[in-house]
Amino acid sequence: MAAAAASADPVVDTDVLVCDNGTGFVKAGFGGENFPRHVFPSMIGRPVLRAEEDLLGDVELKDVMVGQEAADMRRALEITYPVENGIITNWDDMELIWDHVFHDRLGVDPAGKKLMLTEAPMNPERNRKRMVTTMFEKYELGAVQIWWQALLTLYGQGMDTGVVVDSGDGVSHVVAVYDNMVIPHLTRRLNVAGRHITRYFTKLLLLRGYSFNRSADFQTVQEIKEKLAFVARNPDVERRLAAETTVLMENYTLPDGREIKVGRERFEAPEALFQPGLVDVEGDGLSDMVFNMIQDADMDLRPTFYKSIVVSGGSTMYPGLPSRLEYDIQQRYLKEIARGDEKKLRRMGISVLDPPQRKHLVFAGAAYISHTMRNSDAFWITKAEYEEMGVDRCVGNGLALSGDLVLEALVVLAQRVQRLRQRVLGPAPPVAARLEDAQLAAPAPVELGLELLDAPFRREKANASSGIGDLLTRAKRIWNILREKKTPADKRRELVAQLVELVDGHVKDLVMKHDASRVVQSVIRHGTPQAQLAVAKEMTREGMILDLAKAKYGHQLVVKMLRWGGPEARNLVFKQLEGHFARLVTHAQGAVVVEMGWMRGFTGAQRWQMEQELFGPAFRHIQDVARGASGARTLADVLASEQSRAAATGPAEVQSAKRARARVASALFDTVQRAADKAVLGLTVLHRAAADLFIASHGALPGQAAAAAPLLREAVVALAGSRDGGRAACAALGYGSAKDRKVMCRRISDHAAEMAEHEVGALIIARALAVTDDTKMLASTILKPLGLSDTVNARAVAAMARDRAGRKVLLQLLAPLGSWLSPAEKEMMIEYSVPVKQRKADKAAAKDPAKDEAAAVAAFDRATGGADEAAAAAEEEAEAELVPTSKKDAAKRAEELLEVAGPAIADACCLAAPRMIVSGPGMEVLSEAVWVLGVVGGDQRVLEAAAEGCLAEGGTTDAEEEAEAAAAAAAAAARSSSTSAGAAAAASSGDAGSDSDSDSDSDSDSDSDSDDEPAKAAGASDDEEDAGPGPGSDAEDDDDEDEDDAAAAEGGQEEEEEEEEEEPVPETASAMLELPNTALFIKKLLIREGKMEGGAPAKGFAAALLRVMKEHGPEALAAGLASNRGAFSVLGLCEHAAVGPDARAWVKSNMDVVKAAPKCKGKAILLKKLA
Repeated sequence: MAAAAASADPVVDTDVLVCDNGTGFVKAGFGGENFPRHVFPSMIGRPVLRAEEDLLGDVELKDVMVGQEAADMRRALEITYPVENGIITNWDDMELIWDHVFHDRLGVDPAGKKLMLTEAPMNPERNRKRMVTTMFEKYELGAVQIWWQALLTLYGQGMDTGVVVDSGDGVSHVVAVYDNMVIPHLTRRLNVAGRHITRYFTKLLLLRGYSFNRSADFQTVQEIKEKLAFVARNPDVERRLAAETTVLMENYTLPDGREIKVGRERFEAPEALFQPGLVDVEGDGLSDMVFNMIQDADMDLRPTFYKSIVVSGGSTMYPGLPSRLEYDIQQRYLKEIARGDEKKLRRMGISVLDPPQRKHLVFAGAAYISHTMRNSDAFWITKAEYEEMGVDRCVGNGLALSGDLVLEALVVLAQRVQRLRQRVLGPAPPVAARLEDAQLAAPAPVELGLELLDAPFRREKANASSGIGDLLTRAKRIWNILREKKTPADKRRELVAQLVELVDGHVKDLVMKHDASRVVQSVIRHGTPQAQLAVAKEMTREGMILDLAKAKYGHQLVVKMLRWGGPEARNLVFKQLEGHFARLVTHAQGAVVVEMGWMRGFTGAQRWQMEQELFGPAFRHIQDVARGASGARTLADVLASEQSRAAATGPAEVQSAKRARARVASALFDTVQRAADKAVLGLTVLHRAAADLFIASHGALPGQAAAAAPLLREAVVALAGSRDGGRAACAALGYGSAKDRKVMCRRISDHAAEMAEHEVGALIIARALAVTDDTKMLASTILKPLGLSDTVNARAVAAMARDRAGRKVLLQLLAPLGSWLSPAEKEMMIEYSVPVKQRKADKAAAKDPAKDEAAAVAAFDRATGGADEAAAAAEEEAEAELVPTSKKDAAKRAEELLEVAGPAIADACCLAAPRMIVSGPGMEVLSEAVWVLGVVGGDQRVLEAAAEGCLAEGGTTDAEEEAEAAAAAAAAAARSSSTSAGAAAAASSGDAGSDSDSDSDSDSDSDSDSDDEPAKAAGASDDEEDAGPGPGSDAEDDDDEDEDDAAAAEGGQEEEEEEEEEEPVPETASAMLELPNTALFIKKLLIREGKMEGGAPAKGFAAALLRVMKEHGPEALAAGLASNRGAFSVLGLCEHAAVGPDARAWVKSNMDVVKAAPKCKGKAILLKKLA
């Protein structure tokens, strides 16, 4: 083993120096090394003010500070970067960096040694010549070689052909190499890389309220980025996840000890690599650059390039970047080239290689090849050749190598790469590549590089040619002052007036441009109502608002108008969009506008008109609507009124009303289907549409409701963002087939813990538990993520019980559909029935998933099939026989679920009974748990814990809690089988305190409604991800309220009530008994025991409470009688049917304690009863 390790170690050649000059960092070392010996920032620092040196303590400022030294003291220095976008722009500073490399870092005298330098693609020839001249004239090196970074990246992988995606700190490149030859006309450059992402990250953190505006803060943000940032495979899904949950939220401790929270910024910042417009850079992102470049290559080269895409550079180290790059390229190929043929996509074998050492892959390739060719004079530009031929001829000819030299180098490189992979990743297959007749072409100077250097100025040239260049320049100067927070109000008003005067008459020319649109937006944001109205009127005159609502940049102006504009401006926008809402709501940019109008911009009456467009043309023919009833109403009100009117008119009108209702449902179905296809069901306006779809279908058209359920099954988590969405999700669970419920439960599984913390999400989980027959699947997809399937998560279950939302999940398990539901929630939890014909269609779809969507569409086609009265009558007759959507008996389902979750709930009660009692939601859960698991189920541990909790003194420490958790786990292992059986049977007992009724006539032979479904059908939907353009994906604005806009545009969750602060456990038992919660808890259980059939139990809660009080002695009785509420609790024990005589005897034996107790009404009644 030692010999093998030794053979893999690199042979370092100190006579060969390697220097990789990057925009952000310099990597330096010796030939033959696998990794750079020194890595430091490519920066130069000079003191700003010598007078401030006293503030730095013992730190001494030099006249010039280089590299890491400058980075550490950047708060006191003026920082310059000699390399910009991969090209040296400041040669004096670059020489200081080279001095630092040779003398301070490597500690060598460069004279007479060989040096391997790297250069970025498109490096001008004059730069290459100057580098060679400097190395020979100033440093007197013996030999020099300059190599393109893309070639070295491939050599580091033992390859000679491929596409290199190199993203460092200052610039990103995509370079094509075929058979050791760089193809210059295919090279692409993107001026977005690490430092731009860091700046964008800083901006995003500023929007969250964290200011990092000092020079020294740049490094702090860079560290946050490197630790927390990642690339999202589907940004729209991550945005919805960030808006609806807290799963992406991470804490980060700053150097000063403060802690900040970082959420959606983690993936939004690196997204700039794929959407450069986010950082004001025009052009394609990395994925599009790679795809377009390969498609521009010769047809014969494309298959090779698609299979050999290699990423390198520090900015490719973000988790998820290689898979995102591969996914984007595959999707574009599938759509544009393969035309949807997945077999063709698989044959192409598109692959992105992400070697683990890719951060320093360029250096590794340079070190390998320089060490391998150290003795070959043909490889190097020697000093003798430089002095004899001059720099022009040396640079022109020095890079041309023979095929034999390249063959020798690549063979050695392949061996080195294989050994390195074995050390990092374990054994790997040998590198197989054709190396015969290899020729390495010199990267000749390319004029194209000079053209791309001019790319940042193209936008200004285009503006100048369009005639608005001077206007836009002046407007942007004003805008830059206007957007500053520190601008005084008077100055701001003056600037807005100037800006309004400038843009007047030019709004049409400005709003469609990315940079110019922001200028007009600032008029809306900061202008007076008159200025806002003037802009709105100009847009209205031009008929632009509808086009703007669909435009990539222009839609942001409409969003700002709806958010900040006055009532008159908003009305103008509404009138322009009226009649187009049904289409805009599923448009990538239009959906952002509609959502802002729905959430903030439109009045109630306007929102009602917007809804009516989603209902389709048939809705306008409903007589109550046709009469023009005023005021904002709801679909349920209109349909109920129409049904009453039709019933009073006659059978013909009833049929007509039913057909109109079916067409309304059909229109809503089309809208929801389009939204589901585009994965934009996170919008709250679409939540309302989905809820209205079930309102239109419920009762009269159950077949349509059942056919709509499959549309929402993939978006059940997104629907938890609003109450309308919650209603739609609960209805989909109620009407859906077994397959629909299985898919929804699996989608909930990934976010179960987050959903249980929100009112709507918890209700959706409770609905799933109430209607899903497959209890084994529920145990694995919902109960397990919530910690309810075992006894090791008692602390988490106890916390859930004390949560106002989380309690609903536990109460559904303990008292299904009980009195804990509000009237509105009970309406959402009712049991539905569907036609027998629909049930058969569901089973057929389960056997043949390909027919699933066709069956859903066909259901609506049947209901809206025209004016054939005979067909309508036959359809109505076919739908007459209804069956429940759930086949299993409700009591049996509850019993099976409680058998799984009961032990975990019992352990949570034993662990935190006092804390649960003092908490309102927790007391409710504990009360049901004591009743179901203790009184009815016979679990004495729960009864004892609840009784002890009523007399608890002071809060428990963390150590005590851990000991209690360990004890609970040990007790769970020894739990008797009779206790488990009793707990499981509790759900089926007749509970006077529960409102659940189980009158199901369904079959009891089947354990699961989904047992007959093929595993393939279930698995096909598990791996599906929401895809498609999401609203707000291109939204970008510099205003301080960007995050609020994005949250509104993406259908953010409704604002939740602030959680009440939990009361601590009182210090004394008397104070505990005096709490209203404790008194109510004891009273509720004693009354329920008194009402039990067959009499109060002898071993119930009352017996446990009396036993605990006796164990505590007279002090417990004194504590009980110390307050009026406590005295009534003692009185309840004395009047209990089972333990009353024993309680009275105990109290009489301690009459001295009773007499010494304070006077109160409860004590007086107790003494009267005892007498």
